[in-house]
Amino acid sequence: MKDDEPFALAGVYRHWRSPDKKSGMVTFAIITTEPNELVVEKTGHDRMPVIIRRQDYQRWLEPGSEEQRPIDLIRPFDSDKMKAWRVDRRVNNVKNNEPSLCEPIEEDAPPEKPACAEKPGRKTKADESGQMGMF
Repeated sequence: MKDDEPFALAGVYRHWRSPDKKSGMVTFAIITTEPNELVVEKTGHDRMPVIIRRQDYQRWLEPGSEEQRPIDLIRPFDSDKMKAWRVDRRVNNVKNNEPSLCEPIEEDAPPEKPACAEKPGRKTKADESGQMGMF
């Protein structure tokens, strides 16, 4: 953020138990949305994490009523309130874990839009709205 303050990403979490009750795990996912102008300019990505505004933290975290679900909070964050810089592509591999990955790199050319590739053997299904399912 331009003001260097911490920020929160929208996520969902659930404690999952197998049908036979023999195993369980805690699962978590970051929710994404379409990118704002800054994210497109700096990364070329077609999505970004949902950033929750400070005044909306409580609304996101507490169960809401059926009439006021927090779906309106899932939107691109205002790019005027953000700062960004390009970093080394090695940041995309979890095996790499060093402070230098956060350092800015030279911006000589805009990033190429990454090609979407379906993983071999993985089948995805879309519902009637065209939305891809998670499972």
